[in-house]
Amino acid sequence: MRKIRWSIFVLLLISLVLPVSSQAASMKTNGRVHLKINQYYVLYAAPKEPYLLNSRLYLPLRSVSQLLGAKVDYDGKRKWVKIQLNNHVLEINMMTNQTFY
Repeated sequence: MRKIRWSIFVLLLISLVLPVSSQAASMKTNGRVHLKINQYYVLYAAPKEPYLLNSRLYLPLRSVSQLLGAKVDYDGKRKWVKIQLNNHVLEINMMTNQTFY
């Protein structure tokens, strides 16, 4: 179960960087993107729901991470995001867009 959660988490992060595939684009209906994890559809109300812009898929990283059971910390002064899931740590520098795993 841990491998599945971590794999989904990594795939979601990669989707933030890579262009959206045609399959994800075909999931867009009425300007909305429907996110499905395993057999469950995820309903977003806040802070912002997933959307497509210029052929890129944007996801609310905190919401998706917490949904998968990760702990998310944000340092506003340094503009760093730290996501912890099980024994894995992912750090993102928002100023330089660098990611450390």
